[in-house]
Amino acid sequence: MVDTNHKIAFCIDSDGCAMDTMTYKHQLFFGPIAADIFGISEQERTSFLKEWDRVNLYSRTRGVNRFVGLVMGLEFAGVEHIDKLKEWVETTDSLSNNSLELELANDFSRDLEKALEWSNEVNRQIKNYEGDSLAFSGVLEGLEQLSQFGNVYVVSSANKEAVWQEWEEQGLLKYVDDIYCQDRGKKEDVIATLIANGYCRDTILMVGDSPGDLAAAEQN
Repeated sequence: MVDTNHKIAFCIDSDGCAMDTMTYKHQLFFGPIAADIFGISEQERTSFLKEWDRVNLYSRTRGVNRFVGLVMGLEFAGVEHIDKLKEWVETTDSLSNNSLELELANDFSRDLEKALEWSNEVNRQIKNYEGDSLAFSGVLEGLEQLSQFGNVYVVSSANKEAVWQEWEEQGLLKYVDDIYCQDRGKKEDVIATLIANGYCRDTILMVGDSPGDLAAAEQN
């Protein structure tokens, strides 16, 4: 049960909203590693990565879950034999590595195996990245102010370990009551859980930078 003492919940997205991390993650890791693991040819690589950036950074699908973005990129490139991956993305309750591992254990397929390999490798390389992962200017002060009026929750479709590390390094966690990432469901499901646990839907604010954040709020 969440603490609803304040009766107001601020749901804050991480990548691209609080943290200035989206561009480098997609251009250095998500897209190139997908091209490597799924065998995108050198002739098609440039157009694949351009479309990857469009889908994940520069369109109304900005901020989409990594596995949804992966399917969109692979379909654009005409990659075959990804039916099991597409089915899992469309039907799973949790677009996360843990959920994908369970699906693989129950119904093995090479496309699911590659998707998990890709996701794990992305996490590994992001964790080892030595460049700056900085919060946007004013985020720390903003979180401090919000924490005086309500509970602050990180609500992100990203990997929890990466989000935790980035927020801890930037000194933001001291104003955060809990972290909800891909391992705890989709953003709309997180908001629904907060409502079920005592918050009024009119006192929950979803703060984000993508249409997916707006959709999560509108669905509740």
